[in-house]
Amino acid sequence: MFLQLGSIPSVVVSSSEMAREVLKTHDLDLCSRPRLVATDRYSYNSVDVSFSPYGEYWREMRKLFTVELFGAKRAPIFRAIREDEMSKMIEAISRSSSSSSSSSSSSSSSAPINLSKMMADLANNIICRVALGKKYQEREAEDGKLQKIFNELQLMLCAFYVEDYFPSMGWIDKLRGLIGRLERNVRELDAFYEQLILEHAGRESTRSDQEDVVDALLRLSRDNKEHLMTNDNIKALISDIFVAGTETAAAAMTWAMAELIKNPELMKKAQNELVAIQHHHTA
Repeated sequence: MFLQLGSIPSVVVSSSEMAREVLKTHDLDLCSRPRLVATDRYSYNSVDVSFSPYGEYWREMRKLFTVELFGAKRAPIFRAIREDEMSKMIEAISRSSSSSSSSSSSSSSSAPINLSKMMADLANNIICRVALGKKYQEREAEDGKLQKIFNELQLMLCAFYVEDYFPSMGWIDKLRGLIGRLERNVRELDAFYEQLILEHAGRESTRSDQEDVVDALLRLSRDNKEHLMTNDNIKALISDIFVAGTETAAAAMTWAMAELIKNPELMKKAQNELVAIQHHHTA
């Protein structure tokens, strides 16, 4: 189905045959994402992986992600972080449940557990430890602004920009105050990324098995003479990790838990699988 969205011609793929044509047969012709106001700013003019047009640069950055940053040799390091954070979340749920049970004798109903917040904190902690070498709560304790900055980032990415559909009418976004909010958030993020890079660059050399993502990116920027990486490249890649790894992961886990709660038979099946796995590892 063809739609004319402002001055942007668009096609809605609504059948499996057309999806095959778009995603397989003509994949190379259609795989690049459109240039949009917000994504251009957050990706430092599309030098990240998510919004960079398909080409040699994109292939190099994707290879860097899959081999250097999140390859098999780093899997044991990241697994330990995930297991540690999952254990802490389960302990927190257990403590909350125990305190609620003990207080239920004196009250008619126990306090609910905010699982959505716990899932968000879990995703934030894992990504912060993997990417920055420091927990999310520790960064929040330092400046108290990190969550607000990333909440605003999500809002700005999802906002409606008139310029995306009517390129000559970007002045409307300025009148609405949207561009001012966007630029303010970009400046705050850039300052945060700049501080991260300075902190990591000022440290003594780190062993490869102790590197976080920022350490690895700085090392690669020094060692890779063929494809010079600037600070903007590094910042754009860090943005990809945060945007894809925090809100998206937390939302997916929260949605999955909601579905399990809504379907008790699936919840029971999942619980039985967990018990079976636990028995297998402890046997």
